[in-house]
Amino acid sequence: MENVSSSGPDFSDPLPIEQIESTCVVGGCSGQPCVSSDDVLANGGIVTTCEYREEYRCDRSAQCERQESGECGWVQTDSLEECLERL
Repeated sequence: MENVSSSGPDFSDPLPIEQIESTCVVGGCSGQPCVSSDDVLANGGIVTTCEYREEYRCDRSAQCERQESGECGWVQTDSLEECLERL
């Protein structure tokens, strides 16, 4: 068995899951859904069809953030709008 250094992080008392703040994450095959990390944990991941649309390349300039409603969603940036207009 390998020796473990005592100077490393102590994971013996992790935070309860309720104390870990939920964040918004991007997932799926093409990176199109913006969802809560709570949803990802509850469902065992993010499953989507694997397809590509030209507008998905524009999504890279959008921001996946918590909205005023409390749900996760895409925030349109100027660069996203400009990219979509060029399509």
